[in-house]
Amino acid sequence: ANPVLGVITALGGLGAAAAGTKKEKQYILDEIDIQLKLVEKKQQLAESNNDMKSLEELMKIERKLKRERQRIMYRLKNYYPASVN
Repeated sequence: ANPVLGVITALGGLGAAAAGTKKEKQYILDEIDIQLKLVEKKQQLAESNNDMKSLEELMKIERKLKRERQRIMYRLKNYYPASVN
């Protein structure tokens, strides 16, 4: 198993936890966005090197990051609704 996936799950778990503050969740979302950008760059390198094994692993990491981001955003939306003016 890839150690990066374990870190992603841990970050996502922290971000989705009801006890976390909005600021903490936003920090985790920002970190996930940075990791997504890095994965995108690594995917480009893997494609240019015709490294399909690395590309496949990076695609799995990308999918996991996006799932964790969605989970956190869903929690933020439900626990911190926008005020109605």
